[in-house]
Amino acid sequence: MDLGFSHGFGASPANRELLRWMRAYNEGRPAPERLRFYGCDAPLEMTGAASPRQALTRVHEYLSAARLDLPWSPADLDALLGPDERWTDPGALMDPARSVGRTPEAGRLRLIADDLGVLLDAHAPDLTEATSPDAFWRASLHARTATGLLRYHAGLADTAPGRLGALVSLRDVLMADHLDAVVRREARRGPTLVFAHNGHLQRDPSHMEFAGRRLRWWSAGALVSARLGDRYAFAAAAFGSRGADVPGPDTLEGLLSALPHERCVVDPGRLAAALDRTPPPRVPADHTYAALDPAATGRADALVFVREV
Repeated sequence: MDLGFSHGFGASPANRELLRWMRAYNEGRPAPERLRFYGCDAPLEMTGAASPRQALTRVHEYLSAARLDLPWSPADLDALLGPDERWTDPGALMDPARSVGRTPEAGRLRLIADDLGVLLDAHAPDLTEATSPDAFWRASLHARTATGLLRYHAGLADTAPGRLGALVSLRDVLMADHLDAVVRREARRGPTLVFAHNGHLQRDPSHMEFAGRRLRWWSAGALVSARLGDRYAFAAAAFGSRGADVPGPDTLEGLLSALPHERCVVDPGRLAAALDRTPPPRVPADHTYAALDPAATGRADALVFVREV
C-alpha cells in the first residue's frame, strides 16, 4: 500500500478494502485461479517524473546476473545518471531549461536503455529458462519503464510549443505498453479488468485544459483498443454529488442522479436514444473531477454511475 500506488492512492480506504478482499479470495486457491493486481501507470506525478535509475539498474542487474557480457558497469550508469534530484525537479514541467532530459548524459542513457531492451528480447529463451518467466517479465517491465522515462524526460526538455501535449501522450503510450504486456501475460487465465480515469481508458480522443492550453491526445485505452479490436471494452464511470459539488439537473450526471438507485450500470446507447437532446457538460467545482463528455458517452460499452461519494 505504501509503494504500490502513485498519487497517494495507497491511503484510500477503498483501495485497502479491495486489496484485502483480493487477498482473502486468493487464500487457499491454486495459482492459476488467483487474482493478480498490477499497476499500469507510468512513475509520474502531477508535476514530476521519477529518475530512471531504479528501472535502468534493475534490468542491468538482471542481465548481469545472467552472465551476459555487458559493456557498461554499474559505475558507468551511476556516473551518467548523477544525482536523482536532477531528474525529479518539478519545475521542469513548465521550464524546459530545468530538465536534464536532453543532456549528453541523458542521450547516452537512452541508447543504453534501448540496447538493454534489445538484449532482453534477443536472449528471451535462455533468460526465461535460466531464471523464470516471472523474473523475465519483471525485467521487461523495468526495460520498458526505463525507456519510457528517458523518452518522457527528453520531452520535458523540449522547447516546442506542443511539448505539453506530447508529454501527456507519452504517458499514455507507456501505460498502453504496460497494459499490453499484462493482457499477453494473462491471456491464458482469463480477462483483465483495468480501472483508471476515463480519460486514460476511453476510445475517443482525450482533452484537458492545462497552463492555458487545450491538450488533445489518444489515451492508453484508445491505443490498446486499436491493438485488441473487439477484445477491448470500455465502461465509463461517473459520480453524482461529491459533498457540495452537486451536478446541475440538466447535465448527464444530474439526469442519472434522478434515477431511483444509489448505483447503476447503464447501457449508453439506450440512454442516448432515450434523450431528446445532448445534455450540457457538467462544470465541476474543482479540477479533481472531470465530468463525462455527453457527446462521447454514448460510444462507451457501459456506464457505471454512483449517486453520491
